[in-house]
Amino acid sequence: MNITPAFALGNYRFAGKQLSSFSEIAFNQYKGKNVFIGGLNYYSDDFNERTLAGAASRKETYQTVGAFANYVSELSPKVSIEAGLRTDYVADEKVYILPRVSAMFKWTPKFTTRMGGGLGYRNASMFNQEAEMVGYRNVLAIDRANTKGEESYGGNVDIGYKTTIGESFFVIFNQMFFYSRLKNPLILQQNGNHLNFVNANGYTHSKGLETFFKFGFNNTVWFVGYTYTDATHHFGNTVSEMTLTPKHNIKGDILYALPGKWRIGFDYEYKSSQTLSNGIKTPSFWTTGAIVEHTYKQFTFFGNIENFLDERQTRYQSLVSAPYNTPQFTEVWAPLDGFVFNAGLKIRLSE
Repeated sequence: MNITPAFALGNYRFAGKQLSSFSEIAFNQYKGKNVFIGGLNYYSDDFNERTLAGAASRKETYQTVGAFANYVSELSPKVSIEAGLRTDYVADEKVYILPRVSAMFKWTPKFTTRMGGGLGYRNASMFNQEAEMVGYRNVLAIDRANTKGEESYGGNVDIGYKTTIGESFFVIFNQMFFYSRLKNPLILQQNGNHLNFVNANGYTHSKGLETFFKFGFNNTVWFVGYTYTDATHHFGNTVSEMTLTPKHNIKGDILYALPGKWRIGFDYEYKSSQTLSNGIKTPSFWTTGAIVEHTYKQFTFFGNIENFLDERQTRYQSLVSAPYNTPQFTEVWAPLDGFVFNAGLKIRLSE
């Protein structure tokens, strides 16, 4: 795989070749409603930079051998569990032991509860958003002797309810709570004339909730969802908000469908203010869209409008910031495309 330049300024470019591989052998066993899956896998990732004459080449190589086991069991008609254990050895680095477990309780045909949690990790890599923002210019390769992989743990609980009223109306409701904590988070810091990734002195955590409603009446369905996210960095004695993470997000749609004839929909999304890496707060914004589709015999006519409020980042700021002789691209926090319209005709050749 070739990685093409992220951007070019003067004689600078970033390009290279990346070779990745993955192989796995697995064993499945079924006994009634119980399922066991186990196996081994191996994956590798090798990146070599193609540099200009006289420039130092950056390289990243990882080899990982893993073993995994997963067990699903229905303890009773009302209780089922899923438990798993994964162990990965990252060559010349560390062994990661990663358990996880989840359970579902069907209290009644209408009311259910789910809960689960587990551990995870990610290898330290220079391929992060922070490095991409500067086109990898002056970003040093990962110092594997002094840089650890990121480790995380988290869990969630959700409550679901669904019911019907008569033959024409239904309601579906789901409420979820989540929490996650990231250990050894990577941050990009200045190192003389260069930038390098190091493990922060602290942790990052996020917590929040998601609320979901779906209502149906005859041929009309209305969906609305709300997400609250509180994501913060705790580095040393400083607490700061995670960048590009809105605290409040609302999304939904309304759809009217008359089978074989009409399909009319409207969707919307709201994002609250976000914090950029320079500390600036962005404005909140709405995006909306609509679709109309009509079927007549074997012909289907459709029209689709996206972002018809023409909400886009360039209405608030330029995508390039000073100094303009070596410009920097600003972080993306809103749509880059404005109003979009398309229409078409579909023809069914046979029933």
